[in-house]
Amino acid sequence: MVRLSSAAHGQGVFAERPYAAGEVILVFTGKELSTAEADRRDVRRHCLDVGSGLQLYVEAPARFLNHSCDPNAGLRDAVTLAAIRAIPAGEEIRFDYSTCVPDASWALDCRCESPLCRGRVVAFPRLDAKTRRRLLDLKIVPAWLRV
Repeated sequence: MVRLSSAAHGQGVFAERPYAAGEVILVFTGKELSTAEADRRDVRRHCLDVGSGLQLYVEAPARFLNHSCDPNAGLRDAVTLAAIRAIPAGEEIRFDYSTCVPDASWALDCRCESPLCRGRVVAFPRLDAKTRRRLLDLKIVPAWLRV
């Protein structure tokens, strides 16, 4: 169970109960769109890349998940978000946006405030080798993006 609440940068998703490492937190739901359709409709900021050229127009509460360069959750597959470590009730749930973005031209200024903050969130292929390896070792990069 999760809840929406105010976060440091707008809305965020918070744990209503504790989650153990590896436990599924939520499954992203929404309408599948091609990337071209998501761009034409100007909704990419609310989409999750779920495959090459494929977007999921994400519904709440997952639409309000924030990024962290040191996440407590990650994608087990294209749409399943699981805890990377124990998450206590009340903690904001965050995942690394880089783990689901293939578009090398995509970038976002980061404001996660983590000690591991990279300053810029970029597509997985543009991450440095050490960061890519860390995320792969955490098993939070969907198979479709690892190829």
